[in-house]
Amino acid sequence: MEAEIRKKSWINFPILILIFFILKLNFWPSILISSPLTETTTQKSPLETFIDNLDQVLTQLGNKKLAVLPFESLEGPSLTKEAAIASEKLLQALINSGRFEIVDKSLLGIKSTNEITPELASKWTNTFGLGTIIVGTVLRASENVTEINIRVINLKTFSVSMATQLEMRTVPPKESSIPSALAQLKQKIALINSQTLDPKTKEELIMKTIAETFKATPTTKYAYAYFPCGLAPEVCKNLNLQDGFYKIFFDDELILTVDLKGNILESYYYGKNHPQRIDIKPEEYLQNKSN
Repeated sequence: MEAEIRKKSWINFPILILIFFILKLNFWPSILISSPLTETTTQKSPLETFIDNLDQVLTQLGNKKLAVLPFESLEGPSLTKEAAIASEKLLQALINSGRFEIVDKSLLGIKSTNEITPELASKWTNTFGLGTIIVGTVLRASENVTEINIRVINLKTFSVSMATQLEMRTVPPKESSIPSALAQLKQKIALINSQTLDPKTKEELIMKTIAETFKATPTTKYAYAYFPCGLAPEVCKNLNLQDGFYKIFFDDELILTVDLKGNILESYYYGKNHPQRIDIKPEEYLQNKSN
């Protein structure tokens, strides 16, 4: 009986080995598929990487309040426009990240980085609590590419905390689409105003149409409120209004002031992450959004 059992075991052993290798071969591809080394990861853009690194540097410094100064052209007036666009695009990216407190450059009272002195930097620190400024220069890398050199300066030590180089590509068709977007918005508002609707429905349609145009992302949330001039007389006086106005509030802290006919009177950032009001023209906002 024992011999019979051993014989059966010996016969089955090679079969077991064969089954083992078959299973191993079948299982191995699944290991490769599920391995983290083979998973496709989304690569961050150079700008996103810069913002991540900046966040780390300012966190270590213990002060995340900063200002972006106007960038300067290293090739004279020919790149003045590109320099302005580059600094504005960086500013909007920093604002939209929600990681930093931004001080409006207009409050600093300078037109060029050459005007910066240790005494002036100390004044900014004491007055605004400013810890860092970002300066930059631009030069032409190729026909459609502008090279942007950025330096992050610690105002306490007046030293460069970090530096990076980015590129900005010129895409003319993008620019031509901006007036069209604003024109289309005005046409939509005019169409709503021409319809016979009850005031509440008309109000909701106008506010929704404007908000959907200015939302930073499809998931950006917003709310709006009506302010009679009796509650905000100074605003009505400054904007020459008699019937009040609307405010549209977005969760990225963009705020629009709109009159009763749907005309956009103001657009600016203000809130927890933007303790200093930062005004931006509607066309500039839409240009940054489209790019």
